[in-house]
Amino acid sequence: MTLRVPKIPIVSTGFRFDHAAEHQTKRNVAEDIVGLLKEMRKSTVVSAYQEMFTRFIAAVPCADGVRDFARLPYPAGGPRCLVERATKLGCVYTLLSWVVQKFWDQQIDGTDNGELIGGYVAHLRAVWAKGVDKCVLVGSASTGWVLEVPE
Repeated sequence: MTLRVPKIPIVSTGFRFDHAAEHQTKRNVAEDIVGLLKEMRKSTVVSAYQEMFTRFIAAVPCADGVRDFARLPYPAGGPRCLVERATKLGCVYTLLSWVVQKFWDQQIDGTDNGELIGGYVAHLRAVWAKGVDKCVLVGSASTGWVLEVPE
């Protein structure tokens, strides 16, 4: 039995639905955030930290188009840690929570936060690669605390 060669060559027609490129971009941002969190969870041996990163991973998907702040394991009103006695790990958790919130904004409102989120993710990767203990807390209780990576 011989197979017939199709008369019309099979050619990809590109994206199959409207706004598919935008959907793929948002999906890439989500995968970048989850990838960072998995790297952080994998590289630590403290079970409480691993559990916190697992809770952040579970919070990334924006279910039903609602911002459910109760799903976030750490509260954040911005990218800076606004407590009087900030800890370095608290600054990491604050920034992670802010990144997840900005991703939710992108998913629900359609705001283009991809570059902003990418910058925060790159900063968190640099902080984690250098070591949180080696980073420096900069700021004050009134302006907020951030972690800076020493050179």
